[in-house]
Parts: sequence; C-alpha cells; structure tokens
Amino acid sequence: MKRNDKGQALLLVIAAMGIFLFGAVGMAVDGAQLYAHRQMAQAAADAAAQAGLFSIFAGTKTTLGASHTCSTTDTDTACVYARNNGFGGTAADTVVISFPGTACGSSTCFNGVTSSPNPKYPHPFEQVTITRTVNTTFMGMLGTSSSTVKAIGAAGIVQSSSPVPILVLDPTGSPSLSLSGNPNIVICGGPQRSIQVNSNAAGAININGNKATIDLHKAGPADSGACDTGTGGDLGVFGGTAGFPSWLTPTGSTEHYVKPAAPINDPLRSISPPAKPGTNGTETTSGFGTNAGEGDCPTSAGVKGCHIFGPGYYKNKLEVKNFTGIFQPGIYYLDSTFSNAANGDIIMCSTTCVADTSGCCANNGVLIYLSSSAGAVSVGSNSNATMLGSSAASPYLGMLFFVDRAAADQSPSFGGGGNISLTGTIYMPTQTLSISGNSSNATLLKGEIIVNDLSLGGGGTMTMQLDPAYKLPIDQIALIK
Repeated sequence: MKRNDKGQALLLVIAAMGIFLFGAVGMAVDGAQLYAHRQMAQAAADAAAQAGLFSIFAGTKTTLGASHTCSTTDTDTACVYARNNGFGGTAADTVVISFPGTACGSSTCFNGVTSSPNPKYPHPFEQVTITRTVNTTFMGMLGTSSSTVKAIGAAGIVQSSSPVPILVLDPTGSPSLSLSGNPNIVICGGPQRSIQVNSNAAGAININGNKATIDLHKAGPADSGACDTGTGGDLGVFGGTAGFPSWLTPTGSTEHYVKPAAPINDPLRSISPPAKPGTNGTETTSGFGTNAGEGDCPTSAGVKGCHIFGPGYYKNKLEVKNFTGIFQPGIYYLDSTFSNAANGDIIMCSTTCVADTSGCCANNGVLIYLSSSAGAVSVGSNSNATMLGSSAASPYLGMLFFVDRAAADQSPSFGGGGNISLTGTIYMPTQTLSISGNSSNATLLKGEIIVNDLSLGGGGTMTMQLDPAYKLPIDQIALIK
C-alpha cells in the first residue's frame, strides 16, 4: 500500500467514526427528549384518567361506554385534564378515552359487567391513551425525522375496608363544613383520615370564629380508646383553599391538611331502611321503674320520675320533656320528630337492672329511624342525653340515628345546653347537622358521622371519638395501570 493510500484510509476511518459519534450524540439528545415527552405523557394520562373517574364517581360523566378520541376543544373531563397537562391541544397528539369492562384482576376491584356490588358504577374503569409525534433533531440527519411516544393511564373505583371518618357528603356545598363561635373540636382515634369533606367548592370549609379550632393531634389508629395516645390524623377536602389553615391545630408531623383529597362515597348507601313495624311503640308512664330510685329510674329523676319507651312505630312525635326517658332496645320507627326538651333527660336501659322487669337488659342498643316524612331530630338542647346505638354486628352496623335518604333537610341538632354522650353512627345523608356545646357542658360522640353538611358551633370542647375497629367498604379512586 502506498503511503498516500494509508492517509486516505485513515480519513475514511475518521469520517466513519465521526458519523458514528454524531449518531450516538443524536440518539442521546433525541432519546432524552423522547424520554421527557414520555414521562410528561404518562403524568398527563394518569391525571386525565383520575379526573375522568371523579366525574363517574360524582355521577356527572356524560360520555360513557363508547371509546372516543378527544378533539382539541373536547369538554369531557379527561380530555380537559389531558390538555391542562399539555397534551391534546394540537394535531401532534392523540388522546383516546376508553372504558374497560374489567381491570385489576383483584377481588377489590369492581367488574361493571358481571359482579359489581354497586350498580351506580356501570363503568368503574377509565383508560386514557396518549400518543404524540415528536420531531427529532440530530437523528433527523440520519433519516429519522420523527418518533412516537405513547403512555397509558388507567384508573378505577375500588373498594377498601377502612374505618369511616367524619364524612361530609355534599359535593358542591359552600360551605359544607362550618365552624362558628369558639368551639374546640377534639378528634380522637379512628383512621388516619379523620375528617373528609367531599365538596369541590373553594368555600367548602368556612370558619367564622376567632378561636374556633379542630384538634387532630390525638386522632389516628394508635389511640387506646381513652383519647390519649393517637399520633395524629388528617383533614381532607376535595375543594377548599390552599395552604395549611390556622384553625387546624396539629402538634406533630403526622397531622395533615390534604387538598385535593379524593371524595369518599357514602359507605352505608346499600343499607336498607328498616321495615315499618306492625306494632306501635310504647310509653309507660306508671308502675315499677317509673319512680325515682326504682329499676333503671335514677334518683335524680326526682318527683317527675321516668317514662319507659319501647321500640315500634311512632306516628306522632317522640318527645322527652319534664321527665327522664328510659329507652328499651330495638328499632324506633318515626314518622314525626324526635327530641328531648327542658328537663327531659334520655338514658338507656342499664346492664345491671337486676330489679327491673321491663326487659331492658337483653340488649341495650337502639336504632332511631326517621322516615322520609319525619321531622327534625333535636338532642341535648336543654337537657342531658346518653344514648347507645345498634350493635355493629346487626344489619344496621352500629347506627344510632338513621334518617331516610329521601328525607328533606330538617336541620337536626345535637347539644347546646346539656351534656350529651352518643355512641353509634350518626347517619343523616341528606341533612345539615349542627353540633354545639358550651364551656359548662360536655359533648362526647363515640362513633362515625355521615351527613350532607356539618356545622360545629358554640363554645367549650366537643370530643368526637372514632372507632378504629369499625370497618366498612369505602369506594375510592385509584390508579391501576
């Protein structure tokens, strides 16, 4: 080989290596660009899938069932969220919404076709597939002018078994949770999520009091039941305002203000109301157990004595006024109001009523059911009340009050002028419940509260103790792919 031939070969080698290095650099640069687009597409697909499920969850989804491709102006929730995250606004992107009939491969996921326990969700899964054509730079010089990235996000409405928090259901309430006056609300025990407000409004929570506080530092599953060892709980709101609120008073690192917090659907919506009893309820006003110091009737009843109430149907109001009302176990089916007024204390049958012949001791829990035609509930406004709800093993899962889902809002109220201690779930899904107290009275609620809207007011300390052992199936939105 001639010397000049060797030089020419060296130039060819250098040129070949240059092309190789240029291609390698191009693959690195364009590969990084494609990777970034892929990650952004995945985040957008996940957000769009979850947003679409929120619409299904809330019953506002209008495009259900058939797969469709989003236009650049599509108002479908998933399409809007994809655009908000940078995908679907140009011809370079394709966003496809679909509704798989089944997903997850787990018994905790709904199957909308064959085995869904809740027909409200005929399409419990939503999938968002995003593809984008990305123009290349260096690689284009090598003949590859563009490449396609693809991401798939899928979300589903799944069930989890969890203690029920204080749950405020109203999806648009403004406010949905309100505090007025100067109450100090102390939450003990329960799950990590102590309070959930489902409203999507900016004004979902309103605090109208200079010293009104919600104290979560004793909340959480570590509580012993004495309101002393909880490690902290969370308050979640779907809407609301940003930033940690001044009225929430944590003292550790395990309490949080969660916004946005995915709504939690009514976990008791599948519980059927009790059948109307064929016999009327009873009110015994004389005889053994109605005089102070006899049977369950306390000496504090004085000359006014006691009335013994029995379960059954109450067409007219059930009112405890100017005497002590003793409640036998069972279901109280009301077509009117339930209240205790001035000097009308409420107590339950004692578990030690050895001398009592009224049958109170067999099971001392009650269910107060108010039908769709019933009036309001007022407990403890000017007198004391100690009540125990149904057994957690019963079909009513520990409910104390159950207001029919078709009932108009009657603005029920607890507390205000007396000491109250209520054990059991307060289930009033269409009602605005007011709970109030003052510095000279004690308010203790041991159980779950599920209402449409909740108003807390007055002064002093109100303690709400949740039961971490009480579990119900809760519908939640989760990414599944």
